[in-house]
Amino acid sequence: MGVKSGVPIEADFWVVHTMRDAKMLRMDICGNEAQALKAVGVAQ
Repeated sequence: MGVKSGVPIEADFWVVHTMRDAKMLRMDICGNEAQALKAVGVAQ
């Protein structure tokens, strides 16, 4: 819900976590799967 308006909000997104030694170094939020795959270097 929008905090002030109360209007429902729906959004889809992909989150890429970069980890090292069980600690999160970085978090990238991507708008779609293709962007997420590009962020991790996987060709689609």
